Amino acid sequence: MDLNLLRRFARWAHKIAVAQRQLADELAEELRRAEGAQDPLGQYIVQARHRYLRVSETDKSKSGKRIDYELERSYVEAMNLGFKGSFGLWMSLMRMGKAPEELAQDELTVSPIEEPRR
Repeated sequence: MDLNLLRRFARWAHKIAVAQRQLADELAEELRRAEGAQDPLGQYIVQARHRYLRVSETDKSKSGKRIDYELERSYVEAMNLGFKGSFGLWMSLMRMGKAPEELAQDELTVSPIEEPRR
């Protein structure tokens, strides 16, 4: 290899290394910014799940209308905050973490309902 070609490769390598450092710095900054940002949908899912669990524990009626109402109301609000899933997915998110006995009991009390219209 000739000396000029080696110098050109060295310049390219230096430019690539500088660009990699800049990219790594920008990515680290974006990551710090993203970690500090609040997620309104995520916060709402936590709150809605807490309300759903509280309502499902206190609703002792056979029809489970309060549970149905809570699911529908929270689903509509989640859609407004950017939730893109189906009503069935929302129901499974709300029921997540329950014991199998509780899920079986919910299946008996919560009637299948259509997705609310927006």
